[in-house]
Amino acid sequence: MTKVRINGKVKKLSTAKGELQRGATVVFIGITKTTTTTATYMQELRWMLKKPILFKNLVSCTTNQLVRMYRAAGYFREKKTKNDLRLKIDRAVKKKTGVGIRKRIQVKVTYDRQIVKRKVRQATEGVVGGKVKDGAVANQIKGRIRVTWKRNRTVGEILHNHRRHAHVEEQLCTCRAAGLPTIDGHVHTRFSELGDVPGLMKNGRNVTCSSKGCADQDIVQAIVEGTSHLGGRMEDVNIPAGGFMSKEVAGLHGQDTWDEEQVMKWGKRFEGLVLAPVDHNQGDTAVICLVIYRHAFGKTFVWNSNYEDAREKEQDILERERKDFEQASLNKIAAWKRDGRIGRAYVIPKDKDLGRWRPIAPATGDPAGAAQRKVAKALHYMMKLFPKKHTFYLHSIQELPKKLETVQQRLTENGCTRVEGRCYDIKDMFTKIPHDAVRRSVWQLLLWYANKGWRQVKVSRRGKMCTLSKTCRATDGYVGIRFESMFAMVEYDLNNAYVKCGQVVRRQISGIPMGKCTSPILATITCAMAEFNMLKGLGSDRKLVEGWRIVDDITVVVGRKEAERGPNEGVFEKLETSYDGNLTLVRKDGGKDWWHFLGGSFYLQQQPVRLTFVPGTKNMVALRETASIRYQTMQDYASYSEKRLKKSTLAATMKRLWCSTSCQVLVIGSIAYTMWETYLRGYAPKVSLGALAKLVEATGDSNLRCLLQMFSMGFLWKVRGVTGNRGPGKRGQRVWVGGNE
Repeated sequence: MTKVRINGKVKKLSTAKGELQRGATVVFIGITKTTTTTATYMQELRWMLKKPILFKNLVSCTTNQLVRMYRAAGYFREKKTKNDLRLKIDRAVKKKTGVGIRKRIQVKVTYDRQIVKRKVRQATEGVVGGKVKDGAVANQIKGRIRVTWKRNRTVGEILHNHRRHAHVEEQLCTCRAAGLPTIDGHVHTRFSELGDVPGLMKNGRNVTCSSKGCADQDIVQAIVEGTSHLGGRMEDVNIPAGGFMSKEVAGLHGQDTWDEEQVMKWGKRFEGLVLAPVDHNQGDTAVICLVIYRHAFGKTFVWNSNYEDAREKEQDILERERKDFEQASLNKIAAWKRDGRIGRAYVIPKDKDLGRWRPIAPATGDPAGAAQRKVAKALHYMMKLFPKKHTFYLHSIQELPKKLETVQQRLTENGCTRVEGRCYDIKDMFTKIPHDAVRRSVWQLLLWYANKGWRQVKVSRRGKMCTLSKTCRATDGYVGIRFESMFAMVEYDLNNAYVKCGQVVRRQISGIPMGKCTSPILATITCAMAEFNMLKGLGSDRKLVEGWRIVDDITVVVGRKEAERGPNEGVFEKLETSYDGNLTLVRKDGGKDWWHFLGGSFYLQQQPVRLTFVPGTKNMVALRETASIRYQTMQDYASYSEKRLKKSTLAATMKRLWCSTSCQVLVIGSIAYTMWETYLRGYAPKVSLGALAKLVEATGDSNLRCLLQMFSMGFLWKVRGVTGNRGPGKRGQRVWVGGNE
């Protein structure tokens, strides 16, 4: 310990506190470095990890020590280590006090600008203090309370009525007197083509404010639900004097914000017509005649040969599914949902052509949904770990820039001076893949891992963590899913793909089971195994071939050495015939050296070989050609939601663009178009420029900084009136010109 000399006496520093407070003169004799409490507890936890039997001694520790250990566990680097330690410490706390500290209290309150979050948090802390008697445990739980906003209903959720009309019962056409644009005598248009639709209604993503507002009792109920695991009740919540609302912002809902009743009243002018979201442009709303929608739904589901009628009633089907579920031991993965139901199918028009339709069969109420989610997570993890050189699978667009750089280097090292590429789209991928092809592909993937010695995937009960295991031992906090159970889950989904079409239940007999959690990964695995088989047969040419695929979009490039002539056609032909015979690959590149891919542009450059990907925004073409917004990709500024949420969403969009490109200079244009779009959506400079300033601060890029300065000056001139030839406006106004809020 550190020693000091005070008035000629040598003392320990820890015992000299009184003299120091009185202002005595001290001389330090020697300074000794001591470990902090956190470091001490971390060392204890390291010993426990080396000798797991020591975890049994946690119960003998005080609650104060356990809470400090729990906090110290958060300083370990590996996520799995943190998770394991916290589980064991939380179990010890439960044994001592009957209350766990791992579960976070989350109070979900419907968004209202008048609500003061601080008051809600204080009321929740009062409930915790009354229910948890141990001071250390109570303080830990209070520190992890989170008050979050629940979104109000959007314009689309209020207006869209397509689910009610998803049947084939006889309908009468009532659209002739509607005065709306028609096709072949029936109304078939969209809000963006109608001139008298208010700006807020054109974007179905815009959030409305509640007509009734949020009462104190609603907040009390939210607190009770958040503290239900502690036994919280209505009478335990102390409502503060004056309630949870702030009187300073009373009635300030925004000038252009509509409430739910206003939206419903405005929507009555379309009574007798179907209002539906548009595929790949969910913010837009299609206006369709009842007869047209009935015919489209019947053609897609009821009269489609890919479906067959189920002769049983819904309850009988669910009971039989439950027996199959338990017989396959799938209830060991997750429990059967007793109040589950069969999803109700519907269709929505496609954006490029409102006369074409996208089938939707939601399975959110599927009784086996919890088990499906865990198996889908395990299959995703296995596909992510599958060697990249064996398939074209691309997990995320953010991975593409690094992969392009690696391929460029490899082609250059192999003496390639030119590169050829093609872009394909797999048409009707989900509806045309046969069930047998899905089974074979999943079996091949599982067999590949089994031959390597792996036996199961452990999926975390909370969070996204997964890990492969060569044993079948159980682990705290994880669900072990053996390969046999995964295949049984896939078999169950293929045999029980039921949808409800109006009052009729039909079973899907061909294609990927629609709407289930496992559907996207089953399609991915089916294509990945076909690519695996094709690439194995290329031999030495494999090092000259590379490709990337996300679901049904594929780009393939083939390097060519200077002395070679025309061997690349064979590679592309092998690719086109490698997938299942029911699938059709359609070229999208048009024989050019650039094409659209994954929402951006892919470029090929020769001598030296260069591969470039530049992400874009959906409204870039519309902004460039007509200076207008075609796709409703985000909320307008008048939408009734937190300003911080809008800024965070915009900042995340810009960051995604920046991280997804292989040439950061070229992506500046995409970010500029994003800023232009926010201006047309009415975003305040404080929000849009603040989001851009956040990106500039994170990257430190000089080009982005220049863009920020240009937009800042543009807003400055606009506010001051220095636009065009109109001359200067009022001087001396206070103008924000960039940076964070």
